[in-house]
Amino acid sequence: MKIAFVSKRNYWSEYLWKKLLNHIISEKEIIWFRICYTDELLKKFDKESFDYLFFFHWSDIVAEEIYKNNNCIVLHTSNLPDGRGGSPIQNQFLNKVYDSKVNAILMQKEIDSGPIFCSKPVKLQGNLFDIWTAIANSAYEVILEFLTKLPSPKEQNFSKDDKIYKRLKTNNIDFESKEDLLEIYDFIKIHDAEGYPKANIKINDFKIEFSRAKFDDNKLICDVLITKDEN
Repeated sequence: MKIAFVSKRNYWSEYLWKKLLNHIISEKEIIWFRICYTDELLKKFDKESFDYLFFFHWSDIVAEEIYKNNNCIVLHTSNLPDGRGGSPIQNQFLNKVYDSKVNAILMQKEIDSGPIFCSKPVKLQGNLFDIWTAIANSAYEVILEFLTKLPSPKEQNFSKDDKIYKRLKTNNIDFESKEDLLEIYDFIKIHDAEGYPKANIKINDFKIEFSRAKFDDNKLICDVLITKDEN
């Protein structure tokens, strides 16, 4: 069985892959590669074929011919069918959903709508770096369960009350909409990780970025980077 682990290049993908390498099942061959653009991904499939492809920390739209001709498994974090769509980690955290699941779902045209093979719980706690590390650990358990048990997929039961998230398009802090320091703290934390633009505000021609937020009594203390905004 040939298996591909498809991911962007980041700390959590590397972390998850190293965990998988320590637990490779002897009768299965796991092939891992990282591709950043869908057209490069398509070229890869012109040369090789796989039994299963696991997509981790992947936000690009995959070409229809890829997921229709291959068993593409998306590792999606939310309490499906609630929480489909873009920026699920940030949206859940900002909506105070801290208990979630990492799900192995079959990739289909409608985003995150495919049947679920297996799931593992995950706590959305700490900053974004901590959260993605926890997600990688749960994803590891999900992948091992999938490979050892090959569970039958179960269709999602959709309802009108399910939240379908939209990808967050801004990391600017809207102080006027925040009710207390905790909301600002959460917003900074959920943007504070490798590869993510920091929470910021813009004043005239300057951008002020915030990171490493922590509470001290009734105060919120952060690292601040001030740059001239060229945009």
